[in-house]
Amino acid sequence: QALYTEKLVNRTTLNEAFTGAGQETQRDDYGFGWRLRKLAGTEPVEYHGGLWHGFNNYFMRNRKDHSAIIVLSNVPNGSLAYMQNVQAILYPEAVKPMVAEKRVKRAPKKIVRARKNKRSTMAVRRKRSHRNS
Repeated sequence: QALYTEKLVNRTTLNEAFTGAGQETQRDDYGFGWRLRKLAGTEPVEYHGGLWHGFNNYFMRNRKDHSAIIVLSNVPNGSLAYMQNVQAILYPEAVKPMVAEKRVKRAPKKIVRARKNKRSTMAVRRKRSHRNS
């Protein structure tokens, strides 16, 4: 709630924080510590995510309708997946389904799993433990 008032910082600073400094990609921009994106059919939203030693988090808010999504997770890439599920409830027209992960049949021992979408294929390789070398 403090981001809707001037309890933490003055209105001018808040407005600067939520104004993009330069177009990074077609759909994202960046303010002071906030990523900015316009979702289909919604007002622009501010968001930021992070990770640290197996912990992931994601925070997204919409100033117009005062909605916010906060996800705290210890699942790899979990915060993004959970955030998109909740986001689909709040903004069904704005969210595209996530690409499903597929297990690879008879994968070489070094490849644990792979994911494929229209643009790319990704393989996750198992690291060799230095203790067992």
